[in-house]
Amino acid sequence: MNHESFIANDTIVAPATGNVRAAVAIVRISGAQAIEICEALFRPAGKTKVRDFLSHRFYLGELVSPAEGVLDQCLAVVMRAPRSFTGENMAEFHLHGSPAIVRSVVEAIMACGARPAQPGEFTQRAFLNGRMDLAQAEAVADLVAAQTRLSQRIALRQLEGGLSQVILRLRDALLDAAAELEAWIDFPEEEIPPPTLEKHVAMFQRVEEEIAALLKTYRVGLIALEGARVVLAGAPNAGKSSLFNALIGRERAIVTPHPGTTRDSIEGTIDLLGLPVTLVDTAGLRETDDEIEAKGIERSLREASQAELVVWLVDASAPHERESFARFLAFEDYRDRLIVALNKVDVSTPQILAELEQRFRKEGIPVVRLSCTQRIGLETLEELIRERLIGTLSAPEEMCITNQRHAECLRMAAEAIGRAITELRRGAPPEFVSLEVQEAIGELGAIVGLGTNDEILDRIFSRFCIGK
Repeated sequence: MNHESFIANDTIVAPATGNVRAAVAIVRISGAQAIEICEALFRPAGKTKVRDFLSHRFYLGELVSPAEGVLDQCLAVVMRAPRSFTGENMAEFHLHGSPAIVRSVVEAIMACGARPAQPGEFTQRAFLNGRMDLAQAEAVADLVAAQTRLSQRIALRQLEGGLSQVILRLRDALLDAAAELEAWIDFPEEEIPPPTLEKHVAMFQRVEEEIAALLKTYRVGLIALEGARVVLAGAPNAGKSSLFNALIGRERAIVTPHPGTTRDSIEGTIDLLGLPVTLVDTAGLRETDDEIEAKGIERSLREASQAELVVWLVDASAPHERESFARFLAFEDYRDRLIVALNKVDVSTPQILAELEQRFRKEGIPVVRLSCTQRIGLETLEELIRERLIGTLSAPEEMCITNQRHAECLRMAAEAIGRAITELRRGAPPEFVSLEVQEAIGELGAIVGLGTNDEILDRIFSRFCIGK
């Protein structure tokens, strides 16, 4: 797609709100004819003509289609280039939120010469017109997809340019090094001193360390944005369904004193201290001849193998649970993503609790005491789940990588810098070092959209919703 030509010639339209009944719906137009189309369809209640509207100010009036007459009473606002979201002339109609009204208004705008916007095309135009860089544009999609306050803050930080500032600073450091290398290569007659090994290695290592620190935040950012699956596992009647209901906040799972009640996985998503967490209540793990229950147990093990975290529940009130350690050890492979919850502590004894705690902690597994019925220890468990998922970062929203493309560019840049360091230390010609530095510069630049080709841009923005 030739982006320059469609920005110069096309005017686009799309609803900016969902296709549901609501108090208000918004239809937006962007492009060279946006204000003219607004003038053709909008009759202001006052004497001011649309062409004389002040930018970014709302005006009351009626939307009138030549074919259908009055479509709605609404508010209109024009935003003149370049002070608009896309950097082009824009207009918006704030309508009554009927899907039928929205459809008729979009059709009337298209009859005036606009075409339907492609997914992400408004934001893509904002990027191509220099209103934001590519990392900021991608943060718009993250902000739309944010499920919790934490993911919202992370996306806002990137939209404000937090990540871009770091990337551009690292890229500038590499550009300075590249300029020095190129000067020494291209102008030997100027008697430019050769690059200093210690100076360049130290600078490259600093950049490499900062990239490594950014990459460490990728898992945190991904969980904050997309969420994590936390499986509740354990023997029958250990209290998995009771814990599920206590955390979900409503009766989603059937709680009975009879073993084997949950034969299929049940799940629900909650906002757990800022993280979107999908809890999965699974069938109790035990030996059984019941074919249906056996399939539920098989699914439980499969769910546990795919989860980011497994909470293993133990019935601390039952003496036989002290002998169920072998069942727990079946989860040996999940040791680094396990929490043990000793449930029913309100009807247990200090001796049993101490014995169970010692046994599990000896295996290096964090333990929390619970009573789901009395709501004891739930906040402690939530904090422990959060810590096991994203660590102890007090403010992860300060800087997190949430985008796989960004993470891949950073990894490639780090590898190129590592090769540059190796070349320097082995005394390779500066041309070899310069090639690696240029590759790292290109990878960092790609994060913010420097040198990114049209095909990649189309793929990125195709993932956006229409109207954004």
